Amino acid sequence: MAASVRPQPDASTTRWSTQLQQRASSIGPPALTKPEVHRISEAAAALRPSEDEKKNLYLKQHEEMNTAFVKARGFRRGRQAEYDRRFQHVADKLREIRNKTNAEATKQLARIKETSTEFDERLAKAKHDWQVDLSKQRDGIGVQRDGVSAALDDLQRILIEEIEACRSEVIASSDPLLAELKERQVVLGQQTAARVEWMAGFEKKRIAEFSRLRKRLSRESCSRTSQCTEGHAQLEASCRDLLERLNTQDASEQAWEDDLRAKLEKETVEQAKAPKALKKHLATFMAGLEAHISASAQSHSDVHAHLATLKRWLRSDDPS
Repeated sequence: MAASVRPQPDASTTRWSTQLQQRASSIGPPALTKPEVHRISEAAAALRPSEDEKKNLYLKQHEEMNTAFVKARGFRRGRQAEYDRRFQHVADKLREIRNKTNAEATKQLARIKETSTEFDERLAKAKHDWQVDLSKQRDGIGVQRDGVSAALDDLQRILIEEIEACRSEVIASSDPLLAELKERQVVLGQQTAARVEWMAGFEKKRIAEFSRLRKRLSRESCSRTSQCTEGHAQLEASCRDLLERLNTQDASEQAWEDDLRAKLEKETVEQAKAPKALKKHLATFMAGLEAHISASAQSHSDVHAHLATLKRWLRSDDPS
């Protein structure tokens, strides 16, 4: 009789569960120290009924700002005479600068007019000299052009003679080339027939090889499909086992929480006549414990949701 083998969860699932447990154990607000509790209690006792500490601070800051603004306005009124004197001084300086600038501009304008007249005279003289030089250079260029035209006529005649000689030589040497081209065409036809025959044989081999590869791929596809089915079944069994263990752990934690709540309620009844500071400390401890229990329940809810998502993903990717 074959022994039943229980599937074990993989390393990634075990590591993920360990990280969730560590994160759940680290959730919860830090407990207050005794000096902090005393300081908070004294501050709360010092407040009068319906008194707002933040509002009092805001009102005090507004009064200080209003006092500073009043002092600043008084200082500006005291400095107004000094501002007027400086403004008049700047206006006098600007008037003096404008008068000096106008006088200098008039002087420079007269110099510019003199320079413009002298420049026009020099430009007229330079223009006359340039026209004389242009006429001389134009005559020289005409003589050179006539020489170049004669040289071009001689070159044209020489080129025509060379073209006629090249044409005669090409016609004389074309017959052997035509015969050689015909021989090359016959050889090319033979090579083409041999290449066509080789391609027909290659096509037959290619068809046979592709048929063999298709059969091999079909066999490998069937084998991979069976392997994937077995792997999905093993993974689903592992997830089912993990879900059962988490349910068992949730039940044990719920029993522990119920027992702890009963003990805390009993302790609360016994300590009903304790001092006020001890009652506040116990209330703070119970609030932190409640937050820790809520966070633990939330982390377990996240684990269950993740497992449900994983099961849906397995069922959607099932090859059957």
